[in-house]
Amino acid sequence: MDLTVAAAAPTDATSPEPGPPPVASIEHHSTSGAAPVERPEPAELTAPAPAVPAEAPPSPPAAPAPSVPAEVTASVSPREPAVAPAPDAPAPAPQPHESPLPSPFGVGRLVVRVDGSRVRTTEHSVESISGQVLGGRIHRVLLYLNGTPRDLVLDGERFDVPLELQPGVNDVRVVARASDGAETEDRVTVQYNATAIRLTSPREGETIAAGDPPFVVVEGEVRDTTATAAWVLVNDLRVLAAVRQGRFRRAVPMLEPVARVRAQTQGDDAMSETVTVRTAAVTTPAAVIVVDRSNEPGSDADVSGTWRSRAERLDVPTHPVALRRFSSARQEPESEIVYVPHMKPGVYRFVLRPSAGGHETTRATVYLRLPDGVTRHPLRPSGDGRSTVLQTRMLLPHGVTWDQDDWFTGRSEGPETITKFRLPEGVTWTERRGGAR
Repeated sequence: MDLTVAAAAPTDATSPEPGPPPVASIEHHSTSGAAPVERPEPAELTAPAPAVPAEAPPSPPAAPAPSVPAEVTASVSPREPAVAPAPDAPAPAPQPHESPLPSPFGVGRLVVRVDGSRVRTTEHSVESISGQVLGGRIHRVLLYLNGTPRDLVLDGERFDVPLELQPGVNDVRVVARASDGAETEDRVTVQYNATAIRLTSPREGETIAAGDPPFVVVEGEVRDTTATAAWVLVNDLRVLAAVRQGRFRRAVPMLEPVARVRAQTQGDDAMSETVTVRTAAVTTPAAVIVVDRSNEPGSDADVSGTWRSRAERLDVPTHPVALRRFSSARQEPESEIVYVPHMKPGVYRFVLRPSAGGHETTRATVYLRLPDGVTRHPLRPSGDGRSTVLQTRMLLPHGVTWDQDDWFTGRSEGPETITKFRLPEGVTWTERRGGAR
């Protein structure tokens, strides 16, 4: 039996590191004349590419693989060899700021991240959008609300800006531009579902400090833009606020430690959310006078006050009361707030006279704070026939007005004075006849 082994010679005898020789086939020749026994072909092999020396210059384009001589039958796969990665190559390192951030769109190291979910729903027309811009050299940051851009000022890396939303879907994009011109952005979608009536101010949990005036400006929105008025409720207090173009604002007193603020449509068919506002624990008597005008908004009304220390005597000195007036662009134009702090025992008299030549219908109410709660006392027309003059007289510390006849147990009248008394407490109160004198 003859064995013949044939192998191809190397194509490049000068190569310093020849690759492994090609796999050769072995042919078996029998001299006995019997049929040749076929051997199974070896498994398909892929020869690794020969390593290129580090000192070698760049190689020219690879020439076609040399053909195998006819006398050698090699079982070589016709497919191109797959190049495996180097075993010691390090895995690519994760980029800082990008992998831990949820769904940012970044260019290089400059990344914008908007806080919160990508899609959100709110019933508030004003929604705060916050987030941060990380890495890179920032040239400019723009915020797009429904396609309208505005410049965004960062506080360090962060931003927090309130946006006035439109009913329905609102598209919010924050775009940061690097100093090299590259841009990166993040975006969210805010669905604004407008309610029939809602509050925009005050916010939940607001606190009025001890030195602040005890009132709050209540603002809100009404979905029905044809509405002309809405109710504002603070605990048991209920006042009417004018509505203009779907918005209202009303200054209301805050004389209780905890106040529940709500708003209601004038038809009483819809109620807003309830907001809790707290005031500092103040037990000294104080009053807030709220003046309302139905016409000629902004006209000045003359509000004055006096105080005397003895209720049973008229010959004691009468002193003017220092009134603190508050005006604000946020305040209802047809209303005025007058604050009377640190009230003392004695008789207080408050008088309101409309401005000269004014014909507006004016109302005024005194909200009196005592240790046991807040009472409401409207100023009434004086008894001397001058209906444009409003006044009220009240006795502290009892918190009773001169007109509350059911609080007294008896009265006596003289030519020029009237005396009311209450037994068995021994309270005596004397006033002159006539209203506003």
